[in-house]
Amino acid sequence: GGWVGTALGFGSVDGFNLGSFVIAVLGAIILLGLYRIVKK
Repeated sequence: GGWVGTALGFGSVDGFNLGSFVIAVLGAIILLGLYRIVKK
């Protein structure tokens, strides 16, 4: 999720904050979605 935030211009993720948490959750959901698509 950190590299996604950096790529989208949120800056580096240092420590814990709500923004990094949301990015991490969204990144996990995206990865799970891609995994399901690839496994079909």
